[in-house]
Amino acid sequence: QEKAEQVKLLLELTPQDMRKMFKVQRTQLDSKLKPTDFEQPAKIIDSSFKGPESDIPIRVYTPEGTVLTLSTDTKRPVMLLIVNLITGSGPFPAIVFYHGGGWIFGDIPGYDSFCRAMCVATEAVVISVDYRLASEFKFPAAVHDTYGALVHCYENPETYNIDRNRVAVAGDSAGGNLAAATTLMSREHQGPAIKFQCLIYPAVDIPRFFTEAYVDSPMLPYFADAYLNSREEAANIYASPLKAVLTGLPPCFLLTCQSDPLLEEGKDYVKKLQESGVPCEYYNVDGLDHGFVDDNKHRDPKVAPHQDAVFAALKKGLQ
Repeated sequence: QEKAEQVKLLLELTPQDMRKMFKVQRTQLDSKLKPTDFEQPAKIIDSSFKGPESDIPIRVYTPEGTVLTLSTDTKRPVMLLIVNLITGSGPFPAIVFYHGGGWIFGDIPGYDSFCRAMCVATEAVVISVDYRLASEFKFPAAVHDTYGALVHCYENPETYNIDRNRVAVAGDSAGGNLAAATTLMSREHQGPAIKFQCLIYPAVDIPRFFTEAYVDSPMLPYFADAYLNSREEAANIYASPLKAVLTGLPPCFLLTCQSDPLLEEGKDYVKKLQESGVPCEYYNVDGLDHGFVDDNKHRDPKVAPHQDAVFAALKKGLQ
């Protein structure tokens, strides 16, 4: 009953007021963490690129990294390989990351802890993208921004010290939706060759939000109505990737939560990917709610093994 009352109050807010509220809440939570609770990549830089209609802020996390150099010892009867470890080199694999937040909130600072951890664990450059938000910027503005970020990184590998042959897209919730849409757009436009996609409890079938099956999840149609120009747009493949033909997409890791209203559409996406010949690792989490993955593991240790699974899948997918 208490949760229902909280949801009712949220539904009375405008998207802009909800954005302000969640930003304050996240700032307060992060202020209670110690500096040592945040992972430390080698370098973090705030930048931007020229998007389709405006400059899009990004934050770039670069890992320490190691590079192997091989040499041989010819003075011995048996030739030996001598391995030298050189730190802080590259180029590195890259992860273009899109935050969650129902397409209406979320930002780079709110996902800073998660992106730091992702960078360190995967030994990849992470580019966190501050795409335009609804309801000020309706569909497909966010998709154009996320695809634009992918193209920008792919076309400027020297700028970010990345290997353009090892680029992944990743995102959670609405960001997972945008990551999936970005892979489709890249295929349709013969764009960058994405090596891997990581979808964390993604929304992939928005028309379901307006059915009786989602009557107990009123936040979902609220988000969709703020994002879309009309409910008819929900069937567009870049809004609902499950509606698309999925052949020819990059290998995927997809995480769901057992008690999440997005569970079934996530499972359906896995099934359709696999039936379309796309390798897809499925990972389901029981006991944690939608939205958990970007929490700091020092604040909630229960998230740690599942974050580790996400990072391990990304690292393996980018090899």
